[in-house]
Amino acid sequence: MWVWSAVALSLSVGLCFVPLFDLIGYELALAIAPLAALASTHLGLRTVAYTRIAASRSDREATEVRPLRAVVGLWLRTIARTLPVLAIPLVVLALNGLRVKNCNPNIGLVWYAVLPLASAMFGAALGVAMGLTQRRSGLEVAFVPLFVAGAWSLARLYWAPPIFVFDPLFGYFAGSVYDERVTVPVALLFARCFHLAVALALVTAVALFLDGATLTLRWRSRRNPVLALLCLAVAVQLYRLGPKLGYREDARTIAAALGGTRTTPHFVLHYAEGGPYAKELDDVARELEFRWSELARSLGRAPTVPVNAYLFSSANDKQALMGAGHTYIAKPWRREIYVNFEAFPQPVLGHELAHVFGADLGDALLGLPRRGLRLDVGLTEGFAEALTWQGGALTPDESSAVLEKLHRLPSLDAVMSPGFWSLPAQQAYAVAGSFCHLLIERYGMDRFERLYQAGGARDAYETIYGKSFTTLASDWLVYIRGISLAPDVLERERDRILRPSIFRRPCARELARKLELARQAGSRGDHRGAEVLLEAVCADEPDDPGHLEELLGDRQHAGDLAGARKVAARLLAHPKLSASQRAATYAVLADLSASEKHWSDAAADYRKAESKPSDEAQGRLYTAKRVMAERLAGDRDPAALRPILEAVLATLVKPSGDGALDFARLTAGAHAAPDDPLLAYLAARQLANKSSWADAEALLAHAVAGGLSDERFEREAQRLDAELAFRRRDLPLAASRYDALAKIGPAAARLDAERWARRARWFEASSRGTAHP
Repeated sequence: MWVWSAVALSLSVGLCFVPLFDLIGYELALAIAPLAALASTHLGLRTVAYTRIAASRSDREATEVRPLRAVVGLWLRTIARTLPVLAIPLVVLALNGLRVKNCNPNIGLVWYAVLPLASAMFGAALGVAMGLTQRRSGLEVAFVPLFVAGAWSLARLYWAPPIFVFDPLFGYFAGSVYDERVTVPVALLFARCFHLAVALALVTAVALFLDGATLTLRWRSRRNPVLALLCLAVAVQLYRLGPKLGYREDARTIAAALGGTRTTPHFVLHYAEGGPYAKELDDVARELEFRWSELARSLGRAPTVPVNAYLFSSANDKQALMGAGHTYIAKPWRREIYVNFEAFPQPVLGHELAHVFGADLGDALLGLPRRGLRLDVGLTEGFAEALTWQGGALTPDESSAVLEKLHRLPSLDAVMSPGFWSLPAQQAYAVAGSFCHLLIERYGMDRFERLYQAGGARDAYETIYGKSFTTLASDWLVYIRGISLAPDVLERERDRILRPSIFRRPCARELARKLELARQAGSRGDHRGAEVLLEAVCADEPDDPGHLEELLGDRQHAGDLAGARKVAARLLAHPKLSASQRAATYAVLADLSASEKHWSDAAADYRKAESKPSDEAQGRLYTAKRVMAERLAGDRDPAALRPILEAVLATLVKPSGDGALDFARLTAGAHAAPDDPLLAYLAARQLANKSSWADAEALLAHAVAGGLSDERFEREAQRLDAELAFRRRDLPLAASRYDALAKIGPAAARLDAERWARRARWFEASSRGTAHP
């Protein structure tokens, strides 16, 4: 026990300097669980060995009479000897809480109970059973079950879709590091019940055969096996119920839980028959085939077996069935992708599918760029980003340029390595994608494929490109520095792209938990409870103004205008408030004034919001609201139109929650003022959301003819016009409209338009049966 206590102390002190592991929470419990299992198994072996030596004749006689009591006693003594070992990390990390903020140690204690403590109880039963089975009690014997459990867990991760693992010794591995929200799942409690049942079955089975004289096992025909059989039956039944209880999922059980299956030439789609994917399954199926054709053309090859696409209706469904609720996943070696629902066309489908296409280039085991134990995660993700080159607000090149100009560009050496996971996702993906795209554009896909096959090893760069990795990194940096960006882009992107990694944020897990609880409370109308939780989050992480934004939104939705204004004042005084966040705060203040019909004040604050950098969609909304507020503040519109304008602005400020009412409000303006381009534009958007493609197109043409206020609205009207043509399946017209869009606007928007034009042409060819993979 003293030796294991020293080991626990050393490990605990080391963890004090590892982010996330330096407080009482999930990560600490995850790290201590295998130590607890190994220590308890070894102490179980030693307890049996000591008892054999020290047991008196009367002790042995008592054991012969009451074998179950004796075995349970050995088990409980082992647990008791393990408890001080488990207490040491709690004490050390509690003291470390004086140095590192620990937001909710109570949740951490729950994790500690269901992971290390439960693992210790199972390990103790295993150690006692092994000790009674044979006389060897060395540490190498204790390592055997830990090795077997680890190998089995890795095999499960490899052979089955889930990325979580429920293990009797290692506990629970939740999966993706990017999912900040990690809670104690109900499935873990069921898994621990199963593990306890197995431990009890072991203890009772050993007692059935225990020889009190020698403390070894031999056949005892006269002992009643009922209790052992009962424990075994409970364990077997819990194992059989594993899929229903959520801790033993595989490809078959996940497909059965989803229910629906659709087969295409290159895919097997698994989806929920009553879920959102079912409503647009034809388009999703075609989109996947379109993405397949694009990747096959880029690489000149394609997988030879169908790809299984698991389409989950929500993040919660995905989290329950396989983990990674908010993270999209591919397992190239299984030729599978796993995604949550998003509106068509889902941009992430191409990225995840690219990982599957890369499987033929990667190593034989994982289909990834690996050399030995070194996995180049940056090359893996950069390959997918480069092959599906696209942008949201910015392209990966532009995002990297923003980071460089803000002096926050991560080291390319760290990005193109396993260290990728320790970096903020927005930054790591952008930099990896930009670097890999440059390699492909300058040197060709053939060389890049050779680099992928070589596992991204540093010496391979010199062999393949004739330049060292350092030289290529310098070339890339020169290229990035040559990208020009408007000053407002830097300000707009600052808060998005500079969000720190989960490893750099204290209490990230607990903050995510409180935020989720606050959102749930607000959605069910408990705004007081939401306010308490959000104030706690603001206090726990005061440097992040985004939490105050959450609080401001909740106060606004609660109708607490005075409280919302106080929170807005706190936000505007925050030293780390970005320009786009400042714009959003002014917009909320304007919304508050509009709800009180203080039109002039509202228009003034909308103008302030417009003057700050923000993404184009948000900027258009600020402008539309400002125009409405200015019109209501003036007297140019007929009196009969004013109530309609008020209703339109009220809907833009705060939708009623009644879709039919909001639709009626926003379309009423177009009917009342047929010559008003802005009202026609707003109505066209609503009609498009209701799938009234032809009516929306007619109104949109009316809006464009009347003259929209600026080029942002005109460009968005063109984009919507092209999408409407696509939706009503006039695909040649849609392609030509997207061709025109590909010549205007920001680079990311042009990329998006180019892909839409190719999509329209592919869908048209597919409908005629002339599309080629």
